Amino acid sequence: MKNFELYTEHIFKFRFLNNSIYGINAINEVGYEISKQMVKKALIVADSYLVEKTKVVERVKHNIEEYNIEVDVWTDIEPEPSDVSILKGINFAKDKKIDGLIAIGGGSTIDTAKLINLYITYPTTDLYDYFPPPHGKGTKIPAPLKPLIAIPTTSGTGSEVSPAAVITSSKTKEKLVVISEFLKPNVAILDPLLTVTMSPTLTANTGMDALMHAIEAYTIKPFYTREAPKSPEERPILQGSSVITDIFAEKAIRLISKYLIRAYSNGLDLIARKGMHLAAHMAGVAFSNTGVHLAHAIGYSLVEELLKRGKKVPHGVSVAIASPAILKHITPYKFKKCKQLVKLLGEESKGLTIEEVGEVLFKKLTQFLRILNFPNGISGLGFENKEIVSLTENVLKQKRLLINAPFIVTKDDIKKILEESFQYW
Repeated sequence: MKNFELYTEHIFKFRFLNNSIYGINAINEVGYEISKQMVKKALIVADSYLVEKTKVVERVKHNIEEYNIEVDVWTDIEPEPSDVSILKGINFAKDKKIDGLIAIGGGSTIDTAKLINLYITYPTTDLYDYFPPPHGKGTKIPAPLKPLIAIPTTSGTGSEVSPAAVITSSKTKEKLVVISEFLKPNVAILDPLLTVTMSPTLTANTGMDALMHAIEAYTIKPFYTREAPKSPEERPILQGSSVITDIFAEKAIRLISKYLIRAYSNGLDLIARKGMHLAAHMAGVAFSNTGVHLAHAIGYSLVEELLKRGKKVPHGVSVAIASPAILKHITPYKFKKCKQLVKLLGEESKGLTIEEVGEVLFKKLTQFLRILNFPNGISGLGFENKEIVSLTENVLKQKRLLINAPFIVTKDDIKKILEESFQYW
């Protein structure tokens, strides 16, 4: 036991934002919050839809200007942003003496703002320098960036609290991630009113993304299964589950189960919108401390293959499409937590065996996908049965994520999950 204690982790570090501001019309406090950061010239990074179809950006800009802060606006955001898109934003901002940023939009917008902030604060000759090998040098971000306030207008990505930013390589079509605690926004402003204009489809996609963040954070390997770091500096940002992250994940799952279909059915149901916005943030807090595993490994692989064919699929669709089969396969390794998941998703769990829990979760997640009008499994994304072998090989390349799964993932495991995810109804 003594040697065991020497070699395994006994400490977890829980990271959160300086401030999360939640509630109806919370957006009215953006000027006050950015002024507290001593900002003189701010850049708003916003979804062009918000500029063209709503008054949200205009309202935020006016609110900030009331505090005598100069404001520029950049809106050329690309969904699932590529390196090309990010470089456009960097080039726009780099000579404007920006000393603070406000991101208004979904995950793509917030991730874009994070990376613009990084490269105007600590410029490099190559965009990929901060990304891990083999694509980049893995250069560490040396110190805090300029103040960033994130205002999510969707309820799903958790980017407003995440230490990660994701881009798509325009050359290889791979999803690439840079992770640093310095990428986390300083403040998140969570105004449920900003989400009422989301379409049913966007509500469904982002909602299932939030659900998978919470479920993966809940079922990931615990922090104490890792080897102890040699120093606090070497402790990873994404550490695995802990008693604190479980609390956030459980509450998020319960809220999403209660409110996602309501928000999808009626976008003006403000109670449902409030519940979903809080749930997505809580799921973001959970997975931003734990990391994610199987659903994102499979999702990234599917997206990369589709991009090579000139097709784009929403992130929420890609990570949720195999969720029924994933939960079924996780159940034997996480029986207690999966049994609790049954309860959190609104079903009776008393007396269920391992096999029965797995089947209930499979049926429940399939029900979500069907009600929310998701594609019918990976066949609905355009894949053929004969491609499962090559897709399996692609998923196995996502070692960074698969190592977090609650069991040792084999080629056969991935193949079975993809086969069971091929078509649901």
